Amino acid sequence: MLTVLQDTLLDGFELYLIVLNKTDKAQKIFASMNNTAKPLTTFDLIRNDVFYRASKKPGEDERLFNTDNWQMLERPFWEQSSEKRKDGIPHIDAYIARMLVAKLKKSNFGFNRTDLFKTYQEFGRKCGNVEKEIGLAVEYTDIYKHLMSEPHNDPALQSFDFGVFMFDKWPNKDFYPVIFSILTSTGSENEKQAMLTLLESYVIRRNMCGLTSNRYNLMAFALCRELGDSARYQTLRDLLLKDDADTSRFPDDRDVGNGCNLNPFFRSLFPKYVLEKMNDALYEDGEARVVNTKLTIDHVLPQKWAENKSWAALLLGSVSPEEAESRKAIINAYVHTVGNLTLLSGPTNSKKSNHSFSEFKSLLKKSDLLMNRDLADKSEWDEKAIMARSSQFADIICKRWPRDVRFGD
Repeated sequence: MLTVLQDTLLDGFELYLIVLNKTDKAQKIFASMNNTAKPLTTFDLIRNDVFYRASKKPGEDERLFNTDNWQMLERPFWEQSSEKRKDGIPHIDAYIARMLVAKLKKSNFGFNRTDLFKTYQEFGRKCGNVEKEIGLAVEYTDIYKHLMSEPHNDPALQSFDFGVFMFDKWPNKDFYPVIFSILTSTGSENEKQAMLTLLESYVIRRNMCGLTSNRYNLMAFALCRELGDSARYQTLRDLLLKDDADTSRFPDDRDVGNGCNLNPFFRSLFPKYVLEKMNDALYEDGEARVVNTKLTIDHVLPQKWAENKSWAALLLGSVSPEEAESRKAIINAYVHTVGNLTLLSGPTNSKKSNHSFSEFKSLLKKSDLLMNRDLADKSEWDEKAIMARSSQFADIICKRWPRDVRFGD
């Protein structure tokens, strides 16, 4: 086996010595050679272009390469996948794409390698000189790393609540350019937090109503363009409220109420996050909160309730087979709505399967979550009870994620 490995290493690799004249440009040769060999990443192309331009001044490329700004982009973190899967693009490409949106405020480029590289070249030309270009290119790196829950150099970011935009809550990065623009604006910390909260309200309310997130990238482009280099709260609110189309509108309280009653929230983007925040909102000011990191989502009325004799007897009684099918269809429409969902700790959740409602309530009495206290006192659980709880949750959601955030300087 070792002999085979040795032969493979000796026979499979070839080394070439490339001798350059003083007038040859190493960056051009590097690009042309790799054009037919291993595919380059977007950042490989950008690095090559940056230092080719810097090399026009003797020694400048080497000096810039060793600056703290550039070395920040060479750290191992940036080579890692930006997604929770192996085939995701590296962090550096994801970051550069969002940085360019925030800096150039344009939407007519794609996130493929060629478009991204050409757009970066445009950014470089607008900067005027390479040192300024690198400084602007790394401006948002700490924000990006904070959103990805990675170590960074800006302790001031700890004072902001980024909510759903943190990677462990929602891996969508479409609004990162808007967050970059907000946090580098000239507003006070309170105004910046108000803008972050309003942006989260926009996303949460649309999620509760089952509205699409497919055009969030275009929405982010438009917001960056209109906010400019001095993002202000009132401008952001006006922009979010101006459209009525389902692809971009900011749902009002009535919309949220209807969405809570009808939308299959269990299958939406981030049900656990919203349920946790709603439970937190039930505490009185100053009341100690119970922190449980092992919470899971559960259905009060089981997803397969009709197969459970206890639940079937409770909800169907002695109706005819024809009436039973009609009744099942009505009840099933509410199984995944927010009013039928709750949070349970892991051990409690594992004991719940196939239990009757009365047995489930006895488990809820042991729960330390406020949202479960009222459930434990219910005498029955059907579509009317689910709708009533959905309406209660809608009120909490509208207060927790308002369409207008009050803040002081």
